Amino acid sequence: MALILNIETSTTNCSVSISKNGKLLSLIEENTKKYIHSEKLHLFINNALKNANFKIKNLNAVCVSKGPGSYTSLRIGVSTAKGICYCLHIPLLSIDSLSILIKSIDLNIVENELIIPMINTCNNEVYTTLFNNKYKMLIPITTKFFNKELFKEYYLYKKICISNEIQNENKCKMFLTNFKHFIYAYPSAKNMVFFSEKLFEKKDYQDITYFEPFYLKNYKINPSKV
Repeated sequence: MALILNIETSTTNCSVSISKNGKLLSLIEENTKKYIHSEKLHLFINNALKNANFKIKNLNAVCVSKGPGSYTSLRIGVSTAKGICYCLHIPLLSIDSLSILIKSIDLNIVENELIIPMINTCNNEVYTTLFNNKYKMLIPITTKFFNKELFKEYYLYKKICISNEIQNENKCKMFLTNFKHFIYAYPSAKNMVFFSEKLFEKKDYQDITYFEPFYLKNYKINPSKV
């Protein structure tokens, strides 16, 4: 039973929600290729709290998407969440972005299919994993290229894909066996509500001092040519 601020910044979608006792009270988000997280995240937080008729001091916890996803965007989201938790002396919660993404799927279309969430990387790969129709993660999150080897060990299963890139639909049709359906969606803070309430109830808190985003891949900084 808690008032929780949920922050999702793993992709181009800058997304903030306020939930209380597992129910969504307010949501503010904007999706643009310009990556507006550094400019608008704090404004979104203030407006989401205002829309929910609460002040920041009323928060019981903050839940942040830990990734994988955009390096810079994740840093912004996590540093903001840690700063609020530190100042207010409240718990920090986190959930991976692929679990958040699959919550966009309508349960009515899922029977015995495997669910494959995908978030594109900057190297023509995707961050991905497999979920069953009960939303249980079957394998660890990894990076994969689109080719004939993509989840070939699961060729007998029908598959539903959900991704933040619409062009991945054609790639799924080309390389996935038993491909059934494609859903275009972005991770959103509205789909963090279920997770954050459960994490708070279990007191599954993160260490504010040492918590870092889940990058999965090593981040490389290219030296300037100037």
